[in-house]
Amino acid sequence: MRKIIFALCCCCLTAPALLAQSALKIKLHPVIAPQLVEPPASLEAAWKLAHREGDPVTTVIPLQDLYAKGHNQLSALVAKIDATAPKGDEPRDVAKEADMAVALMKNGNDEVNNNPDMQAAMKEFYIKLEGDEKFAAEFEAKSEAEQAAYIQNLLKSHNVKASGKPANNNKAAQMGKEIEDINNLASEVAAWQQSLETRYYKPLHNQDVSVHKAIDVREDAALKALPVITRGEYTGPDPLKEKAASNQYFNEHMKAATAMLEKDRQLWLQFKKEYLSGLARYDARLEALGWGDNINNPLLKPGVAKLQKGLLELADKLLECDQKITHTAASWYGIYLDRPATKQQQKEITMAYLNVSF
Repeated sequence: MRKIIFALCCCCLTAPALLAQSALKIKLHPVIAPQLVEPPASLEAAWKLAHREGDPVTTVIPLQDLYAKGHNQLSALVAKIDATAPKGDEPRDVAKEADMAVALMKNGNDEVNNNPDMQAAMKEFYIKLEGDEKFAAEFEAKSEAEQAAYIQNLLKSHNVKASGKPANNNKAAQMGKEIEDINNLASEVAAWQQSLETRYYKPLHNQDVSVHKAIDVREDAALKALPVITRGEYTGPDPLKEKAASNQYFNEHMKAATAMLEKDRQLWLQFKKEYLSGLARYDARLEALGWGDNINNPLLKPGVAKLQKGLLELADKLLECDQKITHTAASWYGIYLDRPATKQQQKEITMAYLNVSF
């Protein structure tokens, strides 16, 4: 009788799993790899990606068009996975769900498959538990003993009797191995994702600006140390020395920004390399599972979709780092272009070109 009660409870867990989201039956690597465009190699190249013609030179957009395309592609894939689940505003067909659950429980379960009375009891119980909120709340509030007593009475009303045949241990062993295999895969993917996020995503997302802060501190100290001069009505730091100090420390900022770009760029490239390697590996693992279709236990199938979404979300983090690297580098180049010294230099170059031309 305990086996029958267990089967009855499993029935109510099974059909909702079928209605949950499903994985896409595609390999992600060929779709994602082309979207992961490496960051620009120079501050100027970054600015050209992030600056729109007609905007002030210091205005750069956080989400550059180049990476927006990749974000949209990934979002579309996630939306496709989400679309496989029923929408919340769609009315449930509880009777249909019950039939699906019973059909699944019949598969490989002699206790259910050869017992029409058992199937009828399972369907009735499912419809009550899933279709009647008041009954579900009352049943949930019962103790385990009370729940078992209710189910026994339900089975008795349908003349359900235990077959007396030994349990199908092979089937149980197979389902147990599936659970173990999927749990191991999920743990492996989670550990891999955490490793990539710790070693790459976090340092790229939380960029180290301590070098620039240190330069600001030195510049502030240098400016405060400038001698005060008096010329006519002006009293203050020597303008020429002040300008020289400002240029010196700005050049240090630009060198630091260039060094940071190269460091972050190399870190991102390694992030991409390890991600794509893992993505190909897990693509193959999910394909071997038929993206969930080859799994007998329907309760495990939504987990495959969750794994696939996790792979997509990690790709999105790669793109997020990509655009942040570009934005930071472009911002420094925009400041460079906006400096009076830069404008004067560009003006002198232009005038020299015109003089040569004429």
